[in-house]
Amino acid sequence: MSFNSLVFLVFFSVLLILYYTLFRRYQKQLLLVASICFYCFAGPQHILYILAASGITYFCARKIAVSDKKRAARFLKVDFLLIFGIFIFLRYFNFLSTTVCSFGHLWGADSSPFLLKIIVPLGLSYYTLTNIGYVLDVYWKRIPAEEKFLSFLLFTIYFPHIVQGPISRYHQLAPQFDGEKAFDYERVTQGLQLMLWGYFKKMVIADRLNIFVSRVFEEYQSHNGVIFAVAMLFYSVQIYADFSGCMDIVGGVSETFGIRLEKNFDHPYFSRTIPEFWRRWHITLGAWFKDYVYYPISISGWMKKSSKYIRKSRGGRAGRMYMSCIPTIIVWLLTGLWHGSSWNFVLWGMFHAVLMTSGILFAEPLQKITRRLRIDTGAFSWKLFQMSRTFILCSIGRVFFRAADLSTAIGIFRRMFSQFGIWQLFDGSLYRYGLDRPNFILALLGIGLLWCVSMLQEHLPVRATLARQNIVFRWMIYYAAIFSILIFGIYGPGYDASAFIYNQF
Repeated sequence: MSFNSLVFLVFFSVLLILYYTLFRRYQKQLLLVASICFYCFAGPQHILYILAASGITYFCARKIAVSDKKRAARFLKVDFLLIFGIFIFLRYFNFLSTTVCSFGHLWGADSSPFLLKIIVPLGLSYYTLTNIGYVLDVYWKRIPAEEKFLSFLLFTIYFPHIVQGPISRYHQLAPQFDGEKAFDYERVTQGLQLMLWGYFKKMVIADRLNIFVSRVFEEYQSHNGVIFAVAMLFYSVQIYADFSGCMDIVGGVSETFGIRLEKNFDHPYFSRTIPEFWRRWHITLGAWFKDYVYYPISISGWMKKSSKYIRKSRGGRAGRMYMSCIPTIIVWLLTGLWHGSSWNFVLWGMFHAVLMTSGILFAEPLQKITRRLRIDTGAFSWKLFQMSRTFILCSIGRVFFRAADLSTAIGIFRRMFSQFGIWQLFDGSLYRYGLDRPNFILALLGIGLLWCVSMLQEHLPVRATLARQNIVFRWMIYYAAIFSILIFGIYGPGYDASAFIYNQF
């Protein structure tokens, strides 16, 4: 059940009515049933995986809460082994089988990989991290263990965050399910506004850019030069509009129920450095890796011992660099693998690990160079340069992310710098990749509007400001957004916008 489907809109509308009318005293139970139905819509057989993962985590957390430290550690290991075992098997079995055979061929072994037809359950990556974060919080005594399994299951399977996140923390989300929520016109209206903006970003901007990007990447052997640079930059905007648009939709849906999800995006393309970018992009994922991977590695015994040795042999600065760089490299290796089971995602993770560690290693030398060149770091031109540099570096990494595999990514980079042909920007070549001139111009206008709204959001609360305007102005904005989505939204190959609107009346 896609969030931008008519089926979902009907599902959401019926649920919202029931939530505030017939089931006011049983809102929590209604959300659990609705979440299970939503999950089963993707395939009833997949519900067994999330029930098993939730049951294992619930049981282990309950045992951890009443056990001494030694016994609690055993239950923690059991939870890790089973939850990560399910995750690794479903996500990486075929990848590991293929990789082992590839290395075997290097040593002269003649074997073919043993592959299984595995369908990855909906939200596997997200509920795996959610469960692991919960059991660690219980083990570290940050939160008490939930006594009711159905309450814990709702936290895990809550339908707005199960597909693409955000990755919720138990102490932030679970308490919001308790208590009766009275209908609040302002809250529901603001939630619908956020959904509307999400649909605009997804259907008008992201899906339109996807036509161009998909054509270039899927037929990369037929193209050269600057076309790849345009596709690379377009994909950076597309993935942001798509992902943040989804977060706006699910955030708005949840807000109408009186439940606030964690913020997952904070205008990342205004970032001036790579670390700042990753503090603004997929915020809950970055926070999860920081709290449950980076910090535990940094304070681990083996890390302290090796750092102490380096400080003695190489000096204090080398020890500090080691303490920062090694956990960063591990985090980004795991982040790459978490995103996908192929080598291009591993290389994408390592690309960002290099950028992050380079920023740590060369921070002091770069500051000295900046001072010697008397660069005014507070000037707008310098900030613009930093934002442009960060955007371009992230866009380069996106090639590994978008390409079908590692060889495709390498082939695209090779072709990007052969026969660059900047004149292709002006001779009409850009209109040969799925977007004609009007749609190409519309895509650029959409990007411009996205940038303008993001700039406003950086300096003022747009939704609160809009709410203070008179009713005529507000509804002019709402109707403009609705009809922009209906008329200019992308609904699939061969879709005729005028026919769609006509069929709605």
